[in-house]
Amino acid sequence: MAAVPKAARLNAPFLDAYWMRDLMDAAIAHNYLVKGLNLLWPETDYTPDKPNYIEMELPLTAALTAAVWRVTGENNWVPRLLSVLWSSGAIVLFYLLGRQFLSRDATLAATWVFALSPINLFMGRKFMPEPLT
Repeated sequence: MAAVPKAARLNAPFLDAYWMRDLMDAAIAHNYLVKGLNLLWPETDYTPDKPNYIEMELPLTAALTAAVWRVTGENNWVPRLLSVLWSSGAIVLFYLLGRQFLSRDATLAATWVFALSPINLFMGRKFMPEPLT
């Protein structure tokens, strides 16, 4: 249920809030697609005349996006869909964790609050590593 509002406009350009991080991860995924997949050497497109390796967390979302792009071609909906899937999985894990400590009703209420929180709805569709981690 929480995936429905996140899935709206999956193919929208990466120009909403925090767009710089979206574009950086898109550049990394593009370079993985074009230059080969090397998780330890993520590269952006800041300057065209030299390598643009950057320090960051392990770019699993960009790597998975590049792998799917090999089949679908480059687009905006693949990384957003991956983020929606990861963040929806987090809702399930949140529920399972809550059941360890709370009653069923309390866990359902907490899960609904978590699933429909504005930060989860917004960040759960961004092309960033956060939905995966």
